[in-house]
Amino acid sequence: PARSEVRDLQRSPEEWLREEPIRLLRDYIRIDTRPARGEKEGAEFLQRIFSCEGISTEIVCPAPGRCNLLARLPGRRHDNALLLLNHIDVVDAYPQYWKEAPPFEGVIKHGYLYGRGAFDMKSLGLAQALAMRDLKRAGVVPESDILFLAEADEEIGQRFGARWLLDHRPEWFAGVGHALNETRPTAVILLCARSWGPETLQPRHRLA
Repeated sequence: PARSEVRDLQRSPEEWLREEPIRLLRDYIRIDTRPARGEKEGAEFLQRIFSCEGISTEIVCPAPGRCNLLARLPGRRHDNALLLLNHIDVVDAYPQYWKEAPPFEGVIKHGYLYGRGAFDMKSLGLAQALAMRDLKRAGVVPESDILFLAEADEEIGQRFGARWLLDHRPEWFAGVGHALNETRPTAVILLCARSWGPETLQPRHRLA
């Protein structure tokens, strides 16, 4: 492995947690957003990131605890907007398969952060949120609006997320011309991520 990769594998958890994105991802993974618990706490966690920068947000919950968050960074025009789409919910965890760390503790070991949703898809959702926040901090006014949508119920059923929003809150999608969602190439390009193991067992996110 490259020298930089060896160094990453040797960094202590305390050293990693000095970096804000790593610390936020650890905190986000610690929020249990399985269907039985819902997405409300996760939506509020993301909302605080935006609210601290004065970015307008709205949370809509089609059912108790099943919540979606929309944030908007206004551009010079509303049409042809970019939608940053991600989901807050995670599939059920099976503790008997988690040998390195429990699924909702966000443990860091040897350059990896373990946790349910570490790769699918809280890491990418948080990256999108911080990118939008940093644009606002830098005073950038995009050519078109940038929208951030963290949806509910993507993993199972899809009754309370984007499908429900398209039917009941179509104004959230007005002017959207492009959407960036989870795909394997997107994850690799945006995160430089290397994952291990199927999501149903013990996923981990490479801290690189």
